[in-house]
Amino acid sequence: MDKQFARIWGDGMATIAIIGALEKEVTQIKEELNGAHVSQEAGLTVVSGELDGLTVVATTAGMGTVNAAAATQHLISKYAPRAVVFSGIAGGLNPKLHINDVIIGKCLRYLDTDTALIAESAPGLEEFVSTPALVDVAAAVLAEHGFVDAIVERKNLKITLNRILKMHHSRKGFADFDPLRMDDNYEPTELMRERAARAKGLTPWEKVKAARKVDRPSATDYMENIFDEFMEFHGDRYFRDDPAIVGGVAYLDGQPVTVIGIQKGKDFKDCMKHNYGMPSPEGYRKAIRLMKQAEKFGRPVITFVNTAGAYCGMEAEERGQGEAIARNLYEMSALKVPVLCIMIGEGGSGGALALAVGNEVWMMENATYCVLSPEGFASILWKDGKRAKEASEIMKITAMDLKSLGVIEQIIPEYGVADAKACESISRYLKGNIKKFLEKQNGRTGEQFASERYARFRKF
Repeated sequence: MDKQFARIWGDGMATIAIIGALEKEVTQIKEELNGAHVSQEAGLTVVSGELDGLTVVATTAGMGTVNAAAATQHLISKYAPRAVVFSGIAGGLNPKLHINDVIIGKCLRYLDTDTALIAESAPGLEEFVSTPALVDVAAAVLAEHGFVDAIVERKNLKITLNRILKMHHSRKGFADFDPLRMDDNYEPTELMRERAARAKGLTPWEKVKAARKVDRPSATDYMENIFDEFMEFHGDRYFRDDPAIVGGVAYLDGQPVTVIGIQKGKDFKDCMKHNYGMPSPEGYRKAIRLMKQAEKFGRPVITFVNTAGAYCGMEAEERGQGEAIARNLYEMSALKVPVLCIMIGEGGSGGALALAVGNEVWMMENATYCVLSPEGFASILWKDGKRAKEASEIMKITAMDLKSLGVIEQIIPEYGVADAKACESISRYLKGNIKKFLEKQNGRTGEQFASERYARFRKF
């Protein structure tokens, strides 16, 4: 929230007043402030301090409108805050509301609670419109913490709902393609054919370096080229939205599908945003939430995997990284819809496997898939991480190796090395073969998908 306030009011040291009804509400605020100072003013205990470039003053007003009004007037008179925020616990009588529902008030009405006055005349209905900037802040906070899939303006709500509902119409099988949307041109461009003819096979270590290149096409690149009308969903409904995993629903020539990918980033700023493609527990929980949603509505699941591994920071471990990965393995193995997993870059350890429990697993020609990095392998086996090149030669981590071992079903050509120029041709190849994969799934039951997927992984 602090970043949102800073964005609204610039770099100045704006003052924000916070009023709570109960002492424990303000105590929590005090714990977050830097340089917290407590003073006694006009019968109030006022806490002041700094929070990420903002000056915050907070006090406990007590229960009731009179106490709230008096506390508010004092803070306004003495501190001239840019905004006044009331922090507290609310209840409601609407039977459609449930515990943990979040309501953002755009317009508030004053209702006098004096029953004597109500008996004599209709209660006052004076309206107080919330500052639009603060409404935007509240909505952004909900999105950041993973409680909503998207923020939609009212003017766009009807068309958004229409798109979502159309994607949930019952379909015949998993390859109900719309002839009007179909494009049967899946051949690479002439330039890519020439590049493929001139390409020299890479060594395992060269493939490791190729898989790690920043300019390699990302999950979202393939999503944009293969699918139509991709609608991204956000959040795990527990903690936050993890930008390292991007997921949502889209059309494949008219067939609704759920698409999920691990996103690394294109430059330093983008890599920081996506945590270099290292998902946190909330990312995996978002992914499995979307997969279970796909199962409920009969949509195939397609994942694009590119990660050096799951994020191993302390905070990730505290939030249950191991459990989140294990949960994904468990839930994916039992999904009653077809699941296709594609390794498009690095496939590192459990962080990759958590999105790769599919009926089929494909790999890009120069992608890698291994239990740990060559550097880690060399450090454990030889106590020398500098022997990573040597390690890559014996680890059997390339697409060719894994195809021969039966770990993957198909190798995707890169027409040399995957880059921005090759993305279109690679996407054409993928689109045509994904459609063939889905056509093979028609007429099969959910129990067949789950049992065959389970058997596939048990054989290893």
